[in-house]
Amino acid sequence: MRSWRNYAYPHDTERPGLLAEHGATAWSDEVDLARTGPYRHPTGIAVLPMNTLPDHEHMFHGDLTPEELGDDSGRKVYTPAEWCDRVCRQTAAIAEAGGTVTILAHPLCIKIADDWATFERLCGFVARFPSVTATQAVERLEATPDAARVASAPDR
Repeated sequence: MRSWRNYAYPHDTERPGLLAEHGATAWSDEVDLARTGPYRHPTGIAVLPMNTLPDHEHMFHGDLTPEELGDDSGRKVYTPAEWCDRVCRQTAAIAEAGGTVTILAHPLCIKIADDWATFERLCGFVARFPSVTATQAVERLEATPDAARVASAPDR
């Protein structure tokens, strides 16, 4: 095992150290829209934060509807097209800053939302950018001392 992504975001304070002790070099359980790429956790493991809006929490699909959510939830949830627009803008801003984009898009959410139309649009957009594996992102982190920089884009 070289990288770790939990099913959900919860993790305890011990996990990063345990992963590093057992040889994992990359961990991706964090959502941080302010990050433009990976950074080093104090335990030494590289963190690859999901730095665009995750679809499950921010895109209407299935039971996550405007009616179900209500007006006063305070939660920002968008139509599939609006979510995709935001993720595309976030992707472009991170790439322009020289960062590494990590998108969390669940196939089932996208299928339910609009029968893959949003996913096809998103894939068409991100295809214009170079892609890297988790291993390559860690290697880039080693080579870039300021890779832990934080974005300041207002639409993040």
